[in-house]
Amino acid sequence: YALLVVETGFFGALFFVSLTAYSIYRITRNGGWFYSVALLQIVALSSFDHYFFTIPQTQLLFILTLMMGLTYTKDTNCL
Repeated sequence: YALLVVETGFFGALFFVSLTAYSIYRITRNGGWFYSVALLQIVALSSFDHYFFTIPQTQLLFILTLMMGLTYTKDTNCL
């Protein structure tokens, strides 16, 4: 996360960390344990490696996992 602080600044990194923490909280509250585990794995891996911040494919993987988790609801009824 040091690279994130250097490239986006303190407030950008604070926003990123708070958005990720809020997303994990909201996903676990809605019962989407699979997505919260996936996000926690990405957070753990990105704390040791910079590839999740520098390579576009891994940025897309993080964003897609984040958005799929945020749109998850317990209700499976589409009507």
